[in-house]
Amino acid sequence: MKQTIKSLIMSLLFLLISTLSYAEIKTFTCTVKQPFGGSQSPDDARIASIAKAKREVLELAGTYLESLTVVKNVVVVKDEILAIAAGVLKTKIVSQKNYATEDAFGIVVVAEVEVDTNIMEKRVKRLLQDSTLLKKYRKIQQREKELLAKVEKLEKLNRKFRSSTSQEQELEKENLKKSFKKVSNSLKAVKWKKKALALWDNGEYTDPIRALGYLNKAIYINPYDADTHIDRGIAYANIGDINKMCSDFRKACELGNCTAITSVKKNGNCR
Repeated sequence: MKQTIKSLIMSLLFLLISTLSYAEIKTFTCTVKQPFGGSQSPDDARIASIAKAKREVLELAGTYLESLTVVKNVVVVKDEILAIAAGVLKTKIVSQKNYATEDAFGIVVVAEVEVDTNIMEKRVKRLLQDSTLLKKYRKIQQREKELLAKVEKLEKLNRKFRSSTSQEQELEKENLKKSFKKVSNSLKAVKWKKKALALWDNGEYTDPIRALGYLNKAIYINPYDADTHIDRGIAYANIGDINKMCSDFRKACELGNCTAITSVKKNGNCR
């Protein structure tokens, strides 16, 4: 009997040691140096640089996720790898500080992602099984990519007109300032949508009240995004407020996405 217990203990210790030997924490870090000036405000530059740093560090981590067996066993494109990374990893801003040289000034942002190899495969597998959630992450990553491309385009124009003084060019700089602010607000809205999406599980929000808080902020900043209204409609449905759900679905339809309202009308939930 004693020998059996001893053998069992030794087996458990062996399994524990084996598990610990394969588990490790991988850290990915990305630094973005963002100059600003002219029509781009420090706040707009900070918002853009944080979004860039988070996206780039997720792309780095995505190269590791591609090596996972569960990812190798399915056919995924590059955009889906980034969506998977966004869905299973948490990015954090390690530092952000201003800098100044003789020629320019701006902000340096450092973003970091830690990957626990012991639990990552399980998280990825769960996300791959939820096609709706993966689709949502893919759409939100595509939206962020488009906004960052706009920022880059605006930055090029900003450098062109930074030292100009003619009346026509001054008007152009004022338009640039408004464009920077518009893109920054859209990036803020994306941030709140991501927070709400982190609460999604198996077709609904695990904490719909918190999700509503995040989505309300996203819609306040950018009321013209149809997908955000659909997401808020789902959150309202999760708390049983069908009237507000239908209102958001109708608004989404007005903005060009009638999928949700068409679906619920067929089931008689919205008149």
